Amino acid sequence: MVSKRGPIFCVLKRLPPPLRVLRALELKTEDQVYLIKRIRFIEDDPIALITSYLPCAIIPGLTRRDVELSVYKALRKFNFEPVMARDIFRARVADKKNGGSVRLPGKSRRF
Repeated sequence: MVSKRGPIFCVLKRLPPPLRVLRALELKTEDQVYLIKRIRFIEDDPIALITSYLPCAIIPGLTRRDVELSVYKALRKFNFEPVMARDIFRARVADKKNGGSVRLPGKSRRF
């Protein structure tokens, strides 16, 4: 059963892309990206911290509300149909950097 509350939104920032993102998205060094971080839940338990990068140039004015539930729906809203995604999965213990700052009850801080 998937949580009815959906993902909890964590971050939407504009920033210069990390080198690996710059290369993957074939951007120029002066380009900026949106960094989007959200937490996914199953049965009200946090199971994943999802990090996405989107080029700012193709989606000017992207808002937190646009990406709260679905990055793909946000892309479609701006008339972009996703054709490729690259997923990288890593197992990590939640700490202040990757989830500890999110206000979740007690043991829920652990993914």
